[in-house]
Amino acid sequence: MNFRPGNFRPRNFRPMRRTEHGDSGLTSGAGTAGAWPVMVSAVVLSGALAAVVAVATVRLAAPEPPRIATVRLAEITAAYATQAAAEGRTTEDLSAGVRAWGEALEAALGLVAERDRLVLLPARAIAAGAPDATARVEFVLSEVLSHRGSHQGSADLSARGAGLSAGKSGRSEER
Repeated sequence: MNFRPGNFRPRNFRPMRRTEHGDSGLTSGAGTAGAWPVMVSAVVLSGALAAVVAVATVRLAAPEPPRIATVRLAEITAAYATQAAAEGRTTEDLSAGVRAWGEALEAALGLVAERDRLVLLPARAIAAGAPDATARVEFVLSEVLSHRGSHQGSADLSARGAGLSAGKSGRSEER
């Protein structure tokens, strides 16, 4: 047998039947009536798969939005005012101490909000349903105040407090 490109035919080869219009018969004719459900199913299945992939990509790629939490600022401030009044400091010392405490409170609120991805609001602004982050803020505030004197900065504080946001949150129970 001579195996030139034009002479080779497989054993089960059947030439395609040509219709009277010259097309191959694959797009129309009696032989393709059973192929339509398969083609429609394939299109629907691929569309559904594309939709699932798109939704999964959006849900997994998008970061978790921040949650709302409350802080009882009046309680924290009252506790500091009571402590400062009991110490009996002079007016200048008290003024400097209040200024430093206010800056430390702002830093603590910022650290808790950033680390735990929270939007912190005063407890009186929320009627119900938001977790209370007061205990967490008080803990971070005490850490900030203790680190202010040693000048270690907030990077060290963030590294030391990172374990709290992963496991024990320090949040007190709802009121």
